Amino acid sequence: MGRASHSTAEAVQVPSIDVLLIDDDPDDYVITRDLLLNARQLNLEWIDSAERAINEMATNRHQVYLLDFHLGALDGLTVWEQATASGCQGAVIFLTGEGGRDIDLVVMDRGAHDYIAKEEVTAERLERAIRYAYRSQRRTQELQSLASSDTLTGLLNQAGFRQQASLALARSIRNKTSGALLFIDLDGFKPINDTVGHQAGDEVLRVVAQRLRETVRHTDVIGRVGGDEFAVVLERVDGQDNVRAIADKVLESICQPIEAMGQVVRVGASIGASMFPRDGMDVERLIQRADTAMYHCKQTGGRQCAFYEADMQTLTGGWPIDLLASDDD
Repeated sequence: MGRASHSTAEAVQVPSIDVLLIDDDPDDYVITRDLLLNARQLNLEWIDSAERAINEMATNRHQVYLLDFHLGALDGLTVWEQATASGCQGAVIFLTGEGGRDIDLVVMDRGAHDYIAKEEVTAERLERAIRYAYRSQRRTQELQSLASSDTLTGLLNQAGFRQQASLALARSIRNKTSGALLFIDLDGFKPINDTVGHQAGDEVLRVVAQRLRETVRHTDVIGRVGGDEFAVVLERVDGQDNVRAIADKVLESICQPIEAMGQVVRVGASIGASMFPRDGMDVERLIQRADTAMYHCKQTGGRQCAFYEADMQTLTGGWPIDLLASDDD
């Protein structure tokens, strides 16, 4: 009986969890390392600087963060808020040398997964807190992914794209980098729906989505934001020439023949581009200006990329944007 129970326990797979301790006291790192020494599949790293921690948390290389409540000039809550604004999605457990119900309530109210006073920490409690935070955050992310995904293509839907694009812009502001937003509208899509059928149209959209994934970098944000409209946020690009080169690759990829419902069909694309910070630093403005450039592109023949310019607003009459509607022409 005991042998069978032992075999069952050995068969249980323990997930590997990357943990980052953010604490400016080297002694606390040594203590934490020793506490987790015998914990299976917990990989501990350490950073002693709040600024470095914020940048590292934005990379999402770790699933759980052990965050000291006091980090020199910055408190742990400020570090967490800035990291979250830059795209951090990991679980946070606060550690503090100061006990007190007030701090406990504050951090838990902000969404922390746990709060542990350093004088009360034990190996068992710390490991349990990390594993619980990891599982809880995984469940939350799975639910968020379902809510923000386009069911047809698997890309981000309109709401998910706006959220991820906002995080990308926040990272750009923090790191003082430039980027671009591409607004892509398919040319010749409506006739496929009308002549071959909506199932063929759906297959075209799925293929276009996959080609976008394969063409841009895996770190770029891609979404389906309308019926046959897609959008991409390109981070850390070196000027307009770099963006045009990427847009040309996107066009070349989309324009390749597609087999749908037993027939070979073709679509093109009109791409409008807005640059940040030049054309704005909020998602709504960048989408609107990229959309204006895309409309200008369609008016001049399509199947190319146009960059937003101030006089385009006059040309299009300030064409109102509605991402829920789709121009299928």
